[in-house]
Amino acid sequence: MLALIFEQLESLLSYFEHLSTRLHIPIDGIIILIKCLGLSYIAKIACETCTDCGESSAATKIEFAAKIGMLVTALPIFEQLLGMVTEFAG
Repeated sequence: MLALIFEQLESLLSYFEHLSTRLHIPIDGIIILIKCLGLSYIAKIACETCTDCGESSAATKIEFAAKIGMLVTALPIFEQLLGMVTEFAG
């Protein structure tokens, strides 16, 4: 079972590498997007669990922390975007 999961992950990573070369996007940018996606799924599950337990205040705090985490994780993409904008304006 574990070997099957690793095989699927390997094909997924190879797809992302192919996508990176095809779209001329650095693989680092795709890795950042995957991290943000994973963080959002984990936060959603945690928020729903807290809400089901009657802890809506904790759910709100988890949601806010996840948004901050995604913003911090995506900062390199924002830096690249600003660099491209200033290069074109320049």
